[in-house]
Amino acid sequence: MRILPIGTIVKLKNEKHKVMIVSRMISLTLGEEKYYFDYAGCVYPRGIVGQHVANFNEEDIEEVLFEGFVDEDEEKELEIINQWIQTTDCKRADLNLIRQIVELKQKEKKEEK
Repeated sequence: MRILPIGTIVKLKNEKHKVMIVSRMISLTLGEEKYYFDYAGCVYPRGIVGQHVANFNEEDIEEVLFEGFVDEDEEKELEIINQWIQTTDCKRADLNLIRQIVELKQKEKKEEK
């Protein structure tokens, strides 16, 4: 997987807005399991509004419209990210899987009441 730099602007599948990548390897915990998304992004050109970002993976990208800045610091960061991917105990997130888990947790809470 080629990891895109911060500042890259992409068109996501089934999404009308352009999205700018603002973070990478976003981890979250659901119940006992830890997951990660490849990227977090904000709507371009608005930027981050409140705390709203969109989490997505490489396969959700339809087109790269602009690629962010790359220098030696970015190259070092890519090495760190690739090492993290190889060693993390987090599972790679899938939006459909996350939705299913959230729905299941909500059902469990309702049944407990």
